[in-house]
Amino acid sequence: KQAADIFIIKPMMIGSYLEINQIIDIAKKYDIECVITNMLDSGVNRMACMHIALSNNINRECGISGDNLFESEMYQTPKIINGQINFSNTIYGLGIKTND
Repeated sequence: KQAADIFIIKPMMIGSYLEINQIIDIAKKYDIECVITNMLDSGVNRMACMHIALSNNINRECGISGDNLFESEMYQTPKIINGQINFSNTIYGLGIKTND
């Protein structure tokens, strides 16, 4: 019914990659843009959000942030520099590195 121009998708609220991808597929079918956002989550969730955006060719600015907000953060994720995240071809899986 043309009720939305954009879907703001919060993966941690949806629950599974299958459901997230189904929502994105519906949006694409009706020419609705999508963005992926996270809340104050861990590095694991930030990396999952980054991978969802990249694997679905989401080119709009996404709200993926939260690095260095927690002193106890035990995971390093790629830094956001000038609004962009650069991934290396050598990152596998979620690419999480511990701060050991």
